[in-house]
Amino acid sequence: MNIAAKLPLALGGMAVMMSVALTTVAFISKKAAMKQEMVDLLEVLEGERIVQLTTLFDDLHSDLTASSRSPTLKKAFDQFRVNFDLLKGNQTRILSGLYGTGSSIPIEDRANTVDAGHGSSYSAIHKSFHDFFRNLQKERGIYDICLISMSGDIVCSVTKEADFATNFVSGPYSSSRLGQAFRAAVGGR
Repeated sequence: MNIAAKLPLALGGMAVMMSVALTTVAFISKKAAMKQEMVDLLEVLEGERIVQLTTLFDDLHSDLTASSRSPTLKKAFDQFRVNFDLLKGNQTRILSGLYGTGSSIPIEDRANTVDAGHGSSYSAIHKSFHDFFRNLQKERGIYDICLISMSGDIVCSVTKEADFATNFVSGPYSSSRLGQAFRAAVGGR
């Protein structure tokens, strides 16, 4: 093959190699730019989430502080605590059987159960304060409201899920995050 035929092939080959090289460089450059854009976007989103969570926790703190001053809440807490202690036998088994996981009440209806018909002083207190707590739960848009005694007993719960009437110090949820948070809060009195 003479030089006149080799020269166009050589130039064509060099053009293909240059094209591949430029495409590779452009791809790597674009990939790095896109990665940086994603990092920047995630940092912006992280900042927004931090502001949102800080606002949420500040609002919850204010809300809890205001609610803790409520005379109705204080009265209800005292009466629930006393009447929980007055139940004869295993309080967890009794209350779970009446209102909670051991009852025939479907989970979606427990928050609306006013009176389990037990006839105990606990049931009477539950009946008298249930609407107050249920309305508070709905107004605040929170999942549950629990009253927890200083000894760790969950003496009242609107939703009455599996942790209702258990103890955060010695019960099955003592090692849960909520149990740990309770002990940290009580220890920090």
